[in-house]
Amino acid sequence: MEALLSVLLEIVLSIIALVASKYIIPWLKEKRMLSAAELIVEAVEQTIRETGAGQEKYQLALSWLSKKFKVSEEQAQQIIEAAVYKMKNKNNAN
Repeated sequence: MEALLSVLLEIVLSIIALVASKYIIPWLKEKRMLSAAELIVEAVEQTIRETGAGQEKYQLALSWLSKKFKVSEEQAQQIIEAAVYKMKNKNNAN
């Protein structure tokens, strides 16, 4: 009976580990990346205050994000745009 419980426990723990590695860990990484992108966008906004410097701001944010995370330029662009959108909506809400 103990052997059966041990095997069942091992199976349940394996399933939990599989679910964590498949769903939870990528979700946490994405959440961390989005949080970092928000900080990067806010820092760029504080660093470059001139109007019409959007491309320069984007390049700086892209550079910082690429150094911190291994993402493609397309993914980085989407992350930066999401962070900018969130920042603008947060500012409009206040």
